[in-house]
Amino acid sequence: VACTGCHPVARGPDQGIDPAFPALKFGQCSACHSDPHQGRLGAQCADCHVTTGFGDRGPKGFNHARTRYPLEGRHAGVECEQCHGRRTERPRPASASCAACHADPHAGAATVAGKPVDCAVCHDERGFDRSNWTAARHRTTRYPLEGRHQAVACGQCHRRERAPQNGPAAVVMRPPYRRCAACHADAHTGETRKVANGECSACHTTGGWEHSRLQPAEHERLGMALTERHAAAACRDCHTPQNGKVVFPLGGRDCASCHADPHEPRHPACADCHVARGFVPSTVDSAAHSAWRLPLTGAHLAVPCAGCHRDFDRPRSGAARAGETKQPGLLKLSLPDPGCAACHQDPHAGQFAAAAGQGCASCHGIQSFRPADGFDHNRDAGFRLDRGHAAVPCGSCHPQGRYRGTPTRCEECHR
Repeated sequence: VACTGCHPVARGPDQGIDPAFPALKFGQCSACHSDPHQGRLGAQCADCHVTTGFGDRGPKGFNHARTRYPLEGRHAGVECEQCHGRRTERPRPASASCAACHADPHAGAATVAGKPVDCAVCHDERGFDRSNWTAARHRTTRYPLEGRHQAVACGQCHRRERAPQNGPAAVVMRPPYRRCAACHADAHTGETRKVANGECSACHTTGGWEHSRLQPAEHERLGMALTERHAAAACRDCHTPQNGKVVFPLGGRDCASCHADPHEPRHPACADCHVARGFVPSTVDSAAHSAWRLPLTGAHLAVPCAGCHRDFDRPRSGAARAGETKQPGLLKLSLPDPGCAACHQDPHAGQFAAAAGQGCASCHGIQSFRPADGFDHNRDAGFRLDRGHAAVPCGSCHPQGRYRGTPTRCEECHR
């Protein structure tokens, strides 16, 4: 500081310069400096300031913690002038409330029972963006936070929006309560309007969208009863997502709408042979089989389906879903020939292939292959069996199954 900054000069009668040293009041800041606090903090400036600068704290320092408003959190880094202004402005704020320095980002909407609440109910000095309003405290409002809503950040529901009439943007405190559509997009392309007036809570809970609580009994009201194995199927097994949305309407309510038909030729109605309890085993019995070309009688009653329909012998877990890229192999229902040769090998090596009549049935019955109850040696062959020949086993004259060309002279068999 220049000398004349503290020692003003005076001009005497001879116009000489006379430094006015006696005019100083040594040790008192007010001798040179005006009091920006207008006497409200006393005359001892050194309690708070030093000569290195007005903004610097003195040897004792100024401890804001000794005042009625300690500086905590982010307040500790705020410049004094941001709260106390400069120079001739008041030395302390008019109020210790948040509103004395901060604008209300909720535009007056933060109320309880119709009365404004203090910012400290939800926020502290750590920052406005961090709310200490817990899920437990949220239960005191009209919308308790339950399930996965407890992990949602406040800003996902309470978004900053511009007030009407182009007013300042404010954080909305009251979104449309209890309407899922206020925060969530419709994953069902508007089809939920047909169920419970479009309320998501008819099928889902706050525990998670992926798990539907729609029970089989409620599903029956929609026109498709879920019974047996259908009751254990996941929703998306039938309602497959399309373009990110789960579609409710199916192509139809018949089996082919969800399941690929594994049979060739295609059967008109799956329910004729199968039930919802499971695709395997089939419900076809001997009575049902009698409606087709080969009624099941005699020993055929004990034959499993795969005994004739050989494709059925491979392991299967059930009917495949329609539209799957990997379709199951065909399970053929029809046989190329309903005759015995379609399933049985000819033990006679074709010896009777040219014989007229009913084929195998000319000699053999349906109850069993042996004995050949329909064959009468005296009637159907050229060699009568009488006397001692009547008790001879067939294989003695017909070794290795040879029937055609058997010799008839005695010396051919007897030595």
